[in-house]
Amino acid sequence: MIGRCSSDKKRTIAQEITEMMTYYAFDDAIFLSELYYETATDSDNHEEALFLYADCLYRANKKEECYGLLRSADLSGAKLHYLFARVAFDLSKNDECRGALFEHDNGIIREAILEDSRVAAHANFLHAQLLCDENHMDLAVESCEKALDENIFLWTAIITYLRFGGENLSATFDKHKDKTNGSEVTSPSAVMKSATPSSSSVGPSVSSIATRGRIPSTNPTPEAGNSSRGPSTRRTTRSSVPSVDRELRYLPATTSSRQTTTPVTTSGRTRPVAPRKSSRISEMSSRRSDSSATTASTAAACRAALFTQPERPHTRATHSSRNRSNAALNSDTENSNAANTRSRNTGGSRGSTSSQRVASTGSDRLSDDGLSQMNAPMSSVASSLNNDDLGDAVEVSYDDKYKWLFDLYRHISFIEECISTYNWKTADALFAKLDKEILLNTSMIRLQLGRACFEQSEYRECRVILSDLHERKKWKVEGTELLSTSMWHLQDTHALSALAQTLTTESRERAQSWCVAGNCFSLQRQHTQAIECMERAIQLDKRFAYAYTLLGHELIVQDDLDKASGSFRSALLLSPRDYRAWYGLGLVHLKKEQNTIALTNIQKAVSINPTNRAMLCTLSTIEQQRGKTDTALVLIDRALTLNPLDVACRFNRARLLFESKRNDECLKELEKLKASSPDEAFIYHLLARVHRRMGNTHLALLSYSWAAELDPRGEQNPTDTNHVTREEYEDDEYGSPV
Repeated sequence: MIGRCSSDKKRTIAQEITEMMTYYAFDDAIFLSELYYETATDSDNHEEALFLYADCLYRANKKEECYGLLRSADLSGAKLHYLFARVAFDLSKNDECRGALFEHDNGIIREAILEDSRVAAHANFLHAQLLCDENHMDLAVESCEKALDENIFLWTAIITYLRFGGENLSATFDKHKDKTNGSEVTSPSAVMKSATPSSSSVGPSVSSIATRGRIPSTNPTPEAGNSSRGPSTRRTTRSSVPSVDRELRYLPATTSSRQTTTPVTTSGRTRPVAPRKSSRISEMSSRRSDSSATTASTAAACRAALFTQPERPHTRATHSSRNRSNAALNSDTENSNAANTRSRNTGGSRGSTSSQRVASTGSDRLSDDGLSQMNAPMSSVASSLNNDDLGDAVEVSYDDKYKWLFDLYRHISFIEECISTYNWKTADALFAKLDKEILLNTSMIRLQLGRACFEQSEYRECRVILSDLHERKKWKVEGTELLSTSMWHLQDTHALSALAQTLTTESRERAQSWCVAGNCFSLQRQHTQAIECMERAIQLDKRFAYAYTLLGHELIVQDDLDKASGSFRSALLLSPRDYRAWYGLGLVHLKKEQNTIALTNIQKAVSINPTNRAMLCTLSTIEQQRGKTDTALVLIDRALTLNPLDVACRFNRARLLFESKRNDECLKELEKLKASSPDEAFIYHLLARVHRRMGNTHLALLSYSWAAELDPRGEQNPTDTNHVTREEYEDDEYGSPV
């Protein structure tokens, strides 16, 4: 007690208020701070009292009162200006936010704010958020770089930097070398070369983009077009041919989306179907013959078992399934030797450097030099100070725990860059360098692992990883939107319903919970309720781009194309390089039969993410409709280069060959498909049409019989409830010469 009395002799009112906020007694803190502010006399105490009072109001979520207080006061000092800008931004009062940040209308932040490096970091990022709302991508990236130069631990700034096309994250981390423990992790931009995707190139192209959401998978239906897509397409007990829309249901993270087919009619008109088609064949890409020793399903099961059987060795790698079985854990990721204490001159220049944009696909390979550099120790960089500057320099030292955590943070940031730019090969190397215990016990890394699987359409593995994360930490809702989308693709109605019930009961105020509920209603074909859930998610978080994308797909199903277009455009305002939103916009124009505009939008989506097979399939369908059959086949072959065992892509290739009347090649393709997917009615129906065209009447009748046996009620026929048609099962060659 004597010691306490001694320490309390000079205790101030500000300390009392701070202690109340520390223990969440906000009402008491507000009362005392208001009294302190109104009775403050001298200018110094008045400024301190004003900040304490406004800070209490903001922390108590009384933002309107905080805004009114600061707006009526004469502000001075960096913290007060930043607090006013922050609360104005939260209340969507962007003009007042700019007035607080900028001293003049020249877009330059106040000098008083820039002089305080801690406030400057957050002020620059707030400026970046303002620029994001105005869709100024380059300026937003520049402001994020300035914020990260001051405070590299601003994770949201890193996400925004990557989402808006940040080019080289490693250059930013190089400015903070004095915080590292000495271990070197090569950034993806240091080992991957940029490439521009071309619709005529056979191999996959490279591009840079950060996204979260889901896009429909594009597997056009086997036949000529179906212009509508009805709710009945999701409830089939036997799945229809995988559509691009289903494969692209992404974000959200991420990736992720809904399936939309764009079949071509004999009249040469593109007729897309609704974006999310229930189709089991889309999952066939993971099937392999029993005689194969290393299969995609086996590799996925091994990786998923990592989270249910921790004692097993780590074998996770996110690259395409044919390369994953060779991945192994490298447990010596971090250098255990602590680097010597380094001094840093905080007054030094923080110039930003521009570098080549990172862009990559799953087919890109790391150079041997690049891989060897990932384990090379980082050279020690000490800040040399001239004797004349010793008085002005601030010496900062970091303990070993700080440096270790900084190295892990940098590693996670580079993984995020890989996922944002779809550099799956580099992501493999970075995941493999992580220690097993860190991989198992770090929620963020687990979420990144699940997103990587999701983006590569490995929905079963994504569900295992994210379900385990949710079971271990039920209070976390981040990632549940991707988990629910994976369940949507896998048609897991019971698990999705249980997840939606849990989240909407325990986390009703989180946007992700209502996205999960929307997916649940969508899977049950209750699209009106699904739309209401997505709108509720947007009300809770107006900057949740993934919710806008999901809402757009639901509106496409309801044929409300104008609202769907607006929803996708809203997503693009929040994330201009969201390929799912560009793809969804293309689907809207396809349904409107505006094929030229649709082609432009989908080409934009493919240029952003050239590794998505579903979008390549849709693009090939449009090219075929334009009469460019060779280009269409090149695009299909490019998709198959990414995954030669993708059944959906192979069926689209067979359909293209049939439309081109290359009967022998089409027959060979269909025979292979029949061997790998013997229970799909669409395959037998197309096979029957090929045999009929070739004059093999007996084989045609046999194939028709098999198709009718597998799908007697025509449930695999994607039709719209308002326009019932059996166009997919009608043989357009009856009564016409072959």
